[in-house]
Amino acid sequence: MTNSLFEKKWRIFEKRAKIFRYIPFIEFVLLAGSMATGRVHEKSAFDVIVGARGGRVFTTWFFSALTFQLFGWREKPGADASNRFGLSHFTAPGGYTLSPPYNAYWKDLYNRLIPVIGDEEKLVQFFSANEWLEPTRVYIRHERYLGNKRSWLARCWEF
Repeated sequence: MTNSLFEKKWRIFEKRAKIFRYIPFIEFVLLAGSMATGRVHEKSAFDVIVGARGGRVFTTWFFSALTFQLFGWREKPGADASNRFGLSHFTAPGGYTLSPPYNAYWKDLYNRLIPVIGDEEKLVQFFSANEWLEPTRVYIRHERYLGNKRSWLARCWEF
């Protein structure tokens, strides 16, 4: 991975990821995939793990998919995925723990997840729930963390 390529893609990701602040019931967003593991390339998608409020996973997925589809930023099977969001992993409390088996890929990925947006208390819960990681991953605010600011629109939708 070249640092300049990562930085270029990060700037695009950061601008687009801020839209999560407008989607209801999102607790946190983690950057995963090639961007997190250091295997970024020109065609890399932005794979994310989205933490939703309990009982709201489908609603959160629906609004996320709709929003990113409207902007043309959603990854589609068989199409160029570069700079598009892979919205395939949504979770909620009680489902934070990754189900076994835990292979080398999952261990590497979960050790390198980048917390981007959200409630830091929920992020602590997410990493604590994945105690299968060796060494155990403890939440530490990442330098690229964008904060927990949520829009009034998301709060209105939730109401």
